[in-house]
Amino acid sequence: MMVDYDRKGLIVGSQRILLFSASIHYPRCQPSDWQQLIEFAKEAGINCIETYVFWNQHERERGVYDFSGRLDLFGFLQTISQAGLYALLRIGPYICAETNFGGFPHWLRDIEGIQFRTQNEPFQRESSRWVRYLVEQLNLHRCFFTQGGPIIMVQLENEYKLIGQNYGEAGRNYLKWCSELAKDLHLPVPLFMCKGSIENVLETINDFYGHHEIDNHHREYPNQPAIWTECWTGWYDVWGSGHHIRPCKDLYYAVLRFFAQGGKGINYYMFYGGTNYDQLAMYLQTTSYDYDAPIDEYGRRREKYFGLQYIHRQLQRYFSELALSLEAPSFAYAYEQQMSLPEEQQQQQYYVWIYIWEMAHSNCIFLCNDHPTSTKQVHWRDQVYSLAPLSVQMIVNNDHWILRSDRLQDNYSVIAPPPCRSLSNIQWKWEYCPVDIPTSSNRISSSLTISSEEQQSVPEMLRHTGIATDYAWYIAYYQIDSRFLEDSSNSSLEWIGGQLDVEVADYVQVYVNGIYKTSSPLPLLEERFPNDWNQHDDHHNIVGRNSSRRVGFHQHMEFTHSQEIIQDSTFCIAFLVSSLGMIKGDWQLEPGWNMKDERKGLLGIPKVAWKIRGRDGTCPLQLVSRIVLEPLWMQWPLSCSWLSTLDIIPREGPCWVRAMISFKEESCASFHHWLLDLKGFYKGRIWWNGQDLGRYWLIPCQNCLQCSFPVKEEIQKETTQRFYFIPKSMITCVNELILFEERAITTLEDMDLLEIPCDHTKPIELNPLDA
Repeated sequence: MMVDYDRKGLIVGSQRILLFSASIHYPRCQPSDWQQLIEFAKEAGINCIETYVFWNQHERERGVYDFSGRLDLFGFLQTISQAGLYALLRIGPYICAETNFGGFPHWLRDIEGIQFRTQNEPFQRESSRWVRYLVEQLNLHRCFFTQGGPIIMVQLENEYKLIGQNYGEAGRNYLKWCSELAKDLHLPVPLFMCKGSIENVLETINDFYGHHEIDNHHREYPNQPAIWTECWTGWYDVWGSGHHIRPCKDLYYAVLRFFAQGGKGINYYMFYGGTNYDQLAMYLQTTSYDYDAPIDEYGRRREKYFGLQYIHRQLQRYFSELALSLEAPSFAYAYEQQMSLPEEQQQQQYYVWIYIWEMAHSNCIFLCNDHPTSTKQVHWRDQVYSLAPLSVQMIVNNDHWILRSDRLQDNYSVIAPPPCRSLSNIQWKWEYCPVDIPTSSNRISSSLTISSEEQQSVPEMLRHTGIATDYAWYIAYYQIDSRFLEDSSNSSLEWIGGQLDVEVADYVQVYVNGIYKTSSPLPLLEERFPNDWNQHDDHHNIVGRNSSRRVGFHQHMEFTHSQEIIQDSTFCIAFLVSSLGMIKGDWQLEPGWNMKDERKGLLGIPKVAWKIRGRDGTCPLQLVSRIVLEPLWMQWPLSCSWLSTLDIIPREGPCWVRAMISFKEESCASFHHWLLDLKGFYKGRIWWNGQDLGRYWLIPCQNCLQCSFPVKEEIQKETTQRFYFIPKSMITCVNELILFEERAITTLEDMDLLEIPCDHTKPIELNPLDA
C-alpha cells in the first residue's frame, strides 16, 4: 500500500483523497484529551491530523530521550490510527511552531563551532543523529502507512525560503544535504516541505490565503497538487497584546476560494492550539496557545468549528469527485473581463472570478469576490447573485445554490456553552517563602579593586542556567563618581531618583540595596530588530507600527522616589533578569546573526546614574566590582522555610507561595477542567501538583503591537492573560498549587478557581442540505 501524488491530488493506497487536515500538537494537550480532540476533528469532516515533532522536548539533555506523558508521540499516532485518520508528521529538525528555540534543544547552541540551518558539520551531525533516531523509532512502532500506521507524508526542515538567502551557497548546500539525508532515511512515504522545497519533495503552501500561491505553485511544480499545509485559523498572542482572532467569514472565504481555484488539500493551523506547558513557549509567547482555533484551549468547539464542518460536508458531497478527477477547473475567468466596458473603464485588476468544475453529469460553480470592501453583482444563467466583499458562493448543477461563505450562519445556529462558574467553598491554606534579595558583599568579593578585564566581563545567563530556570540575579557594586563627592563635601546629597541604560534579554527588575526601584519598559516587542517583514506596511504583511522602537536589546529605565540622604557612596545593585523563552528563528535577532547567537541575561555593563536634588543632569555611577551571576533555581524539592503567616506579603520582591486545596472524595469525580484566576498576582510561574503549567504575567494589554491582515486584536480585557488552564487529568481530591511570584502580590483575596462546563455544544441545522 503506497502513498503517492500527482496534479489531481494525493493517492493513499488505492484511492485518491481530498485532504482535510487538522493541526493538533501532542505536547500542548494532555494524553487523556487526545481521543476527544481527534474525534471532534473527525466529526468536523477532518481525515488527517498534523503535528510537529518537538526535539526540544524529547531530548532536553543530549542523548537522553523522553517520550512519556504529553511527549508520547507514538501513543498520539496510535490514537490517530484508532480513529481511522491519516497523519502528517513534520519532524524538523527545525519546526518554528512558536516553540522554544524553534524546536531545537537549548544545549545545541553551546556546541563548539556550530551554525544553525546552514552547511555546518556540528549542526548537520547533531541534526542527523536526532532525525535518524526518530525515524528508527517510528519504524519500530510501525507508524508509517505502508506498515499499517497513519503517517502518509513527512516534512523535513521548515520554511527554509524565509532565511535561505542569508546563507547563500552554504544554504543551498545545506538543502542538498537535507535531500541526501532524506534519501538515506528510506522513508516509505512522500516528503513535503513548505516555502523552500528540497529536491524531489512536494512543495506546499503556508499563508492566510492559499489561492494567492496556486498559480505560482503550478508554474514551478506543474506535476504537483496544490496542498495548503498552513491555513492559519487565527494567530498567536504575545505578552502585552490583546487576543488575536480571525473572523469566521474571512476563514470560510479563504477555504472555499482555495478549493475553487484548484486546491487539493488543506491543513488548518491550528485546529486545536492548546497550552504552552513547561518550557514550550518561544520568546514572549503567552502560556495560552489558543490561536482562535476552531476548538478553543479548553477543548470546546467554537462557531468556527461548525462553519468548517458545514463547508467540509458540502465539499465532500458535491465537489470531491470533481476535484479528484480533474487537474484544474474546467473553466476559470474574470467576470469583469467578459463585460463590454469602454476601454477607459476597464480595470487593471479583476476582483470577481468564476470557476467551473464540470464532468458529464455534474458541475460545481464557485462565484468569488476578492474585493475587500465592495459588494459585486454577478449575472449568471439568468439569475443575479450579490457577492459580499471577500466571499464565495457555491452552486451545484447550474442552479442548486449550496452555500454562501458570508452567510453560513443561515444554515446552522450554535448554542453557546454556559459560562464558567466559581468553585464554591474553597478553603485556601496559604504558606509563604520570601526570596533573599542581594544587598551585601556575601555574593561578591569584599575587595573593590578589580582589573579592567574583569570589569568588562558579564556572564551569559544560558551557559549557567540552560532552561532549568527562567531567572538569574546579576549583582554588582556601583559607586558615585569621586569628583562629584568632592564637589559636594560641604553639603548632604539628596538622592531623588535615577536612570539606567541596559542591554538585556528579556525582562529585568532593578533593586538598589535590596529595595525595588524599576523594571523593563513595556510593552516588549516580539521582533526587537528591523527585518524584511516588520518594515512592510500593506494589507498582506505585518505592520511595522513600532519600527521606531526596534532598538534591539537596549532598555532605558527611569525612576523617582522620595528624597533620601546618601549615607554611603557605594550601592549594591541587583538585577533580577527573567527569560521569556528562546527565539523561534534568527530573524528575531540582530541582522546577520545566527540562532546560535541567542542569549539571555545582561549583555553588557549597565550604565547607571542618580538624580540629585538641586543638581542639573545626573550623577554617573562607576562599576567597582565584578558582575556576579547567581541563578535563581526552580528545582524540586524547594529548599524553602515555609511561613504560615502572610503578614509579610505586601513587600515588593520575589517570593514563593503555596496553597493546599482539598475536596471531599465524592465531589472529585464530577470535576471537569478548571481555570486558575490569578488576579492579585503579577508575573512568575505556576506548578499544579508538581506539574509546570508555564509562565504567568498579568501584563496590561497595549495597543496593537503587531497585526497581520486579516487578524484582528481584541483589547476588551485588562490583561493579556489572567486565566490559566488546569486540565481535568491533573486534578485530584488534594491539590498543591505553588507559584513563584517575581514582583509583588497585591492580594490573595481575588484568586479563584473556575470550573469549565463540559462541551455539549451542538449546531442546530436550519437548512440541512445534505439531509
